[in-house]
Amino acid sequence: MKIISMLIIVLYINACGGAKKATENIAKETAETETNIKQEAAKNKGVTLEYIEQTRGVYRMVKITSEMVSSKFKHDGKVETKPCSNELWRALMDEMQTINLKEVPALEAPSTTHRRDVKPMANLTIIEKGETYSTVTFDAGNPHEKLASLINTMLTAIDNKN
Repeated sequence: MKIISMLIIVLYINACGGAKKATENIAKETAETETNIKQEAAKNKGVTLEYIEQTRGVYRMVKITSEMVSSKFKHDGKVETKPCSNELWRALMDEMQTINLKEVPALEAPSTTHRRDVKPMANLTIIEKGETYSTVTFDAGNPHEKLASLINTMLTAIDNKN
């Protein structure tokens, strides 16, 4: 009986030690993941994305940095801000990886009905490492196909008040 009791105690102690190691491994992996996120955020800290669409009666602006999402829905309206989530920022940075920033100013607008007030006009500006890349004016809701996904991701960050 003593042998069985000793065996149970030894197994219990080993099991607790194994759980402790598993907990330590999880904590280590979590710390590494957080470090990677912080390094990634620091690398992209100088990036600013700004999308504006406007016409006489319509105005919508969203400006996103790694820390903040700002939005405004009237020309003379108040700017609303909220923190930028890590998930949103990572999604935006993933979208930006698919875009050659140097060609952004040369991308042609697929349509130009904003010139006749049929649609609001829109612009996207990307600031990275002190360089500014701005699109030509395009119809709101119809950006160049290379920019559409980035703009749609940006617009998911705001509460539409149109």
